[in-house]
Amino acid sequence: MQSEYGPLNATHKAFREGTHELTFNCVSITHRDGRRTQTVDSGQPMKVIADFTVVRPMKDVRFRFEIFSAANEMLSMITSVGITENFEFYGEHSIEFDMSRCQLTSGWYYLNAVAVGKELRLDTWQRAAEFQVSILDQATHNLSADQGIFVSEGLWRLSSG
Repeated sequence: MQSEYGPLNATHKAFREGTHELTFNCVSITHRDGRRTQTVDSGQPMKVIADFTVVRPMKDVRFRFEIFSAANEMLSMITSVGITENFEFYGEHSIEFDMSRCQLTSGWYYLNAVAVGKELRLDTWQRAAEFQVSILDQATHNLSADQGIFVSEGLWRLSSG
């Protein structure tokens, strides 16, 4: 089922800013097995991979992936704070974020990729990737009725008296 907003690339352009001492070359959504995709099934694994080039040796680099709805609402910000700052980057690299379960409801989404150094923006690639989420699990589909932003997991309890 297609969102009322439809594919994002038809109406929106990617935007870049930063010093570009680090530049994202490719940002993609993949299945866990590494196949690139633009369609993710809710409840299934999803991976974000960003390939980038660094023109001079640098440390103190932090990465961020921001997930937005088709209505331009930020839904999630995934950051590498505490993970990448001590690593020295130079040349070609790749960074991945592996989600064990995509919990978004059906619709179109886009992703921004951001890299910052100590007190400076290295590269911000707005709308670096877009993807569509489908709900295949009929029980989940019936419960969510395709409303809201994410599919909540939890346990219901009922007691009497």
